[in-house]
Amino acid sequence: GEELPNVTVTASGGGTATTNATSNFTIANVPAGTGTLAVSGLPAGCIAAAAPYTLPSGGTITVNVNVDCPAPVTPGYQYNTTWFN
Repeated sequence: GEELPNVTVTASGGGTATTNATSNFTIANVPAGTGTLAVSGLPAGCIAAAAPYTLPSGGTITVNVNVDCPAPVTPGYQYNTTWFN
């Protein structure tokens, strides 16, 4: 997939982060427990489902957030069209 830099990720337990050039992020000082990650500031047409997490006390976890974006439109190319002469 493509990188999504400068996207905001918010943990429901508290804390936010901004993705870096390779779409990675770190949220510090999130309280232990369960919650969800929400994503905002995505490019137009992109959507992300909330990603659940369970953070153990004193633990560190990795959570992947799935983002769906429409295929980029290639200039000069017509999609889903039949051409006749």
